Amino acid sequence: MFFKSKYIIEFSKSKNELLTNIDDKLSKSIFDIGKEYIGTTSENSFQIQLSTWKNSPTITGKFIKKNEKNYLDVRIGYLYNDVLIYIIFIFLLPIYMISLSDYKTAFLFFGIGITSLFINIITLKFLIRKFFSELKSYDRLCRISKINYFN
Repeated sequence: MFFKSKYIIEFSKSKNELLTNIDDKLSKSIFDIGKEYIGTTSENSFQIQLSTWKNSPTITGKFIKKNEKNYLDVRIGYLYNDVLIYIIFIFLLPIYMISLSDYKTAFLFFGIGITSLFINIITLKFLIRKFFSELKSYDRLCRISKINYFN
């Protein structure tokens, strides 16, 4: 993951209840209209994205056991293949167009890349707020600790 934020969350409810709650919000087929996320859940982890935004950041969560308590290790960020698209639009296509002496197209590609990068950073912040507000609505006693930012 790239541009990832890492959080540790302590819940007062069990991990099975939390995974069931997340699984209920997942779109399982094309006919699940109104579901907020797409992705998968397993016995001990989940990986989800917003269903309304095609190039949405990814939320990856894994339960860890520390001091006889279950904690949720959450990482929110972009996968490497998403970042590769931005590298192509911001660096490679403009350099290629400059080598062909087509400065207008190079500037256009650079502008598209920078604009989409800013839009996705705003989407990342929106997704973090949305996901944690849903977790807090599910369990009011949960404690969210930010570990690092953009590491």
